[in-house]
Formats: sequence, C-alpha cells, structure tokens
Amino acid sequence: TVGTTVSYHTSQADADNDANALGSSVVSPLSDTTYFIRSEFATGCFVTDSLLITVNPLPTLSANNGEVCASNQTDIDLSTLVSNPDGGTLTYHTTQGNADSGTNLMASSVVNPLSDTTYYVRSTLGTGCYSTTSILITVNPLPTLSTTDGSVCANGQTDIDLNSLVNNPDGGALSFHNNLTDAISG
Repeated sequence: TVGTTVSYHTSQADADNDANALGSSVVSPLSDTTYFIRSEFATGCFVTDSLLITVNPLPTLSANNGEVCASNQTDIDLSTLVSNPDGGTLTYHTTQGNADSGTNLMASSVVNPLSDTTYYVRSTLGTGCYSTTSILITVNPLPTLSTTDGSVCANGQTDIDLNSLVNNPDGGALSFHNNLTDAISG
C-alpha cells in the first residue's frame, strides 16, 4: 500500500516492536525458517504476518569416470556412469558454467572424444534445486602392432605360426580372424 513501510524480522516479538529488522528482503536460510513481516503506516498503525521459507534438498548425484579407445573405435554413454537415486532430470554439458545455468545441453549422452575430456552432468528436481558433477573420459591409446607377410608350401606340406609374423611390443592380447569384419568385432 502507498505510504506503507515494510520490514522483515526473525521473530514475532521483533516485528511487533519494530526491532532488529533484517537489512534486506533477500534471504538464503540453511534450514526451514519463518520470517515475520511488519507493514506500518506513517500514523503508527501496523499489521504483521509471517511466512515460512522451506529449504528443499539438493538431489544426490555421483558419477564414475570412463574410458574409450582412440580413433573413435569406441564410444560411451555418460548416463551409464551416473548414479541419480533421487530421480532428477539429467542433462549433459561441456562446461561447468553451462551445467550450473542449465544451458547449452549436449544433444546426446553418447560421446567418443578424441582426447581426454571432462563432461558435466546436472540433475534437477521438480523443485528447481539441482546438483552437478563431472565425468572424465580418458582416451586410451591403440596398441602398437606390425606384421610381416609369410609363406607356406602348397598342399599343406608346411605350416606357420601366425604369432611369429606379428610384432606386438605392447603385449596386448592377440586373436586371429579370417576376415576384417570378424577382426573388428573381436
């Protein structure tokens, strides 16, 4: 109302006595808090009321880091690395700032970065409260492998150990296949 002075207090007694008014109407309580409002005309007539500010919990959110192979050989779904027990809506971001503001969402949670990359996950509850966490995806190098062609005699007179034609300095597991498609699929 025009000509009204409004003040905010932490107790009914302070509102009634117009004492210890808060310095601002903006508050950030750490627990549920009742505030008391005093509205007073210049004549000295006043009324008080109260309001309860409820502090909603933040969602519980955690994530594990992940790994992919270099050269886009594998991808990973970030959602498989996230624990979101409170059921908040998950979004994925490329910066912490975007996760905090809930902007510039990634189009997909499936990634295959070319180098080690940190992604950010945001879980938002229906109250609007949110938590964020980060996921580091490490890009593992491909093993070093070189081969030498070999030969055998016709009609199965000789055989050859394929292992003798492979230089595998990284010591990775070897498997042999009759075609490239089978080799790629493992």
